Amino acid sequence: MKIQIKEMTPGLWEDLEQLFGEKGACGGCWCMWWRIEPGEKWQDLKGSPAKKRLHTMIENGTRARPHCVSSK
Repeated sequence: MKIQIKEMTPGLWEDLEQLFGEKGACGGCWCMWWRIEPGEKWQDLKGSPAKKRLHTMIENGTRARPHCVSSK
């Protein structure tokens, strides 16, 4: 298997949707949990609102780097 790492651009949005799947990778996260604004509640953001926010960030050229945590 060949793995490619690319900077996220609007043209790769469909690939990201396919990678994350219907539920947004991890229970509707869409890599937005760590981007919660002060005063926001995760329950109000997860799922469709998180997906829309990430998509908007990518469309606007905001750096939307993936975030990975490893226990090793």
